Amino acid sequence: MEVPANPKIYHIVHVDRLPSIVAEGRLWSDAEVGNRALGGTTIGMSAIKQRRLSELHLDKYPDLHVGECVLFYFCPRSIMLYLIHTGILNPGLLPADAMRSCPEKCLFLRQVH
Repeated sequence: MEVPANPKIYHIVHVDRLPSIVAEGRLWSDAEVGNRALGGTTIGMSAIKQRRLSELHLDKYPDLHVGECVLFYFCPRSIMLYLIHTGILNPGLLPADAMRSCPEKCLFLRQVH
């Protein structure tokens, strides 16, 4: 896949998390958000997020869980957020949650500690 000259990347976050992002000066992975108890509304299905934190590893970094990475997307719209917006809820989707789309197009950035 050819990389566009000026790619646009997206990160889905609830607006109530913006103050902690500005205060911290960075985006944290879901693992670090939990460790730091930053608070705010979680965007995403709890079961998927838990699986990313405990089961799913990166092929090139087998000691690294997906939930230890900050997820970025190359798609401007999320079908899962649309489902929340329209009130069409999948089983297991909590009203406060939203699902992320385009996982096959995610760019994983390793958290630097």
